[in-house]
Amino acid sequence: QMLENSDPSFPMLGSHRDTNLITPDLFKPLLLSEEDIRDQLRVKEIMVVVEGIEPMVSGTFQALQSYKLNDIVFGGRFAPCMTQ
Repeated sequence: QMLENSDPSFPMLGSHRDTNLITPDLFKPLLLSEEDIRDQLRVKEIMVVVEGIEPMVSGTFQALQSYKLNDIVFGGRFAPCMTQ
């Protein structure tokens, strides 16, 4: 059972999951079409950095990856890689 369903005080007020932090009047969704994204990425690339800590020896690691327009599958989905 997920915490969201079992605890009536979830999410805690002021936490990052609190739905009242951003009022709809202040937040306007950014609507981009696939063509807008393609136009922006024609001569650019997306850089991704994933950083983590190995808990046994507290060693840090970093993974770097860059993606160009031809690396992106629009409308694609990731295959499930984790189960409970």
